[in-house]
Parts: sequence; C-alpha cells; structure tokens
Amino acid sequence: MKHTKLYLVLALFVLTVVSIYGQDSIKTIKCPKILGIAHVGYFSSDFNKAKDFYGNYLGLTPATSRKNKDGVEDMIKYKVGNMQSIEIFTEKKPDAPRFYHFAVLVENSEEMRQYLASKGVKVPQNPIVNYANYFAYDFNNCICEMIDIRKYKDSLKNSINGISRHISEVGFIVPDMAKAIKFYCELLGFNAVSSTKGEKNYTSLKLQVGDSSDFIELTEYENKPEKADESYSNYFTLKVESIENAEKKLKENKLADGSVVELKKLTANGDADLMLHDSDGIRINLTEK
Repeated sequence: MKHTKLYLVLALFVLTVVSIYGQDSIKTIKCPKILGIAHVGYFSSDFNKAKDFYGNYLGLTPATSRKNKDGVEDMIKYKVGNMQSIEIFTEKKPDAPRFYHFAVLVENSEEMRQYLASKGVKVPQNPIVNYANYFAYDFNNCICEMIDIRKYKDSLKNSINGISRHISEVGFIVPDMAKAIKFYCELLGFNAVSSTKGEKNYTSLKLQVGDSSDFIELTEYENKPEKADESYSNYFTLKVESIENAEKKLKENKLADGSVVELKKLTANGDADLMLHDSDGIRINLTEK
C-alpha cells in the first residue's frame, strides 16, 4: 500500500512538471534537416595568386572580402551559384594544411545548435539570432560550419556567372575515421555511399550530405600524409554543364604570371571529368554528373 501511494505521488509530480513546462521540454531533440554544402574554405600561401586563379581564371564572382586590423585583405569569398561559395584566407602558418573548413546549409541553425550541444559537440553557448552562422567542431576538432538556409531567401533569384554553379563534393583528411563517422553519420545522419582502401595505406569514405545530391569524402591515413597526399585528398568538385566547353574556356583563360594550369582528363564508366589544381595545389574536379 505504501508503494502504491509512492507511485501515485511520483506520477502526480511528473504530470505537474509536464503541465508547467510543457510537453516539448521532455522530448528528445532531433537533428534539423541538412540541405547540402554551403561553402568550403582554404588557406592560401599567396593571396594574390589565389585571387587571380579563382576570380580571373575560373571566372567566379567575388561576393565579400574582409580586412584584418592592419587594413590588409585577408579573406575573400567567391560565389558559386546562388547559395554556395569558396572562401580563401591568408595562411596562418607556412606549410600548414590548406584545408580550413567546410559548411552545410541547415533548415534551422538555432535548433541545430541545441541538438549538437545536447550531444556534447562544441558549439556556441548562447542562442543564435538573426540566422547567424557558427562553427561546430566535430569529434576530430575539424570545423563544420552551420549556415541557416533562411539567410539566402533574398538571393535565390540571383544569376551568377562563372565556370560552375554548384559545389557537389568536398573531400578532406580526418585524423580518426571512427570519430568522423560518429559525428557525420550517427549525429548528422549522413549516409555512407562508398568506401575505398588505397595503396598508400589510406581509407576513404564517401558520404551523402543529408537528403541532398552533395557529398563529402573523408580520408584517413595510417601514417602522416605527404604534401602530395594532402593535395589529392583535400579537394572539392564543381559541377559544369559541359566538360568540353569548360575545358575550352579554361584553355582560353590566362593567369597573371603567365603560368599554365595543367588540365587532366579522367575517364570512368564512359564519363569524362577534368582535374586541375589551384595556385596552392588544391585539387579541383570538374564534372557533369
């Protein structure tokens, strides 16, 4: 009888808590929708050469830039399509990895912050206002920036010129694949599409970004990767309407210093892609797929 009374008291307490704080307070926080890749950021050893490559050679439109406290430009953003971009930053350390971070578009950045915080992910402590973007640090301490799709509601009708209108894939090296899988697959819900075991003791895992047609490729090396490995595994893919037209256009374009960019055709399953490298050796793939 005493136990029955105790259970009744506990049940009444739970009902009181729910009535005061509402049903939402005891619901499990769910991961908001992820809508695709927003941008990718790299460090450059020669900022002017990078600007020449992305702005003049690839023909991408500069969107915004930033100056440091000394009034020197240290970041520039190039638009790709209406909602994506490539960000170039001046390097902080010579010979450091060129890959800085990448960003995804989310349905609600504040709900995403709450969700990630509940899972022990390093995110800002204060609530997000005005759809502000922020850095989230995965379990390898790599940066996955969160961009609220509502920031772009006024730019959906813009027409952007350049060699490409979409970034379809971003690849980067991770120190620990298991930690990366826990963050991107278990928490964010990315789906594994394919995996590769390379001859140079590396493993790559290709993941679909949410329900979008975009992908990321994670690569883990057993030993510290060499510079050539970093250039190959830290990359991004641009979608073009025609490889033939893109190749023709790039051959017509010139770099300011007169150097020639090597264009390498890759053929797989009857489809031809084009591979090139920027002024810092970052691999860029062009594809029609």
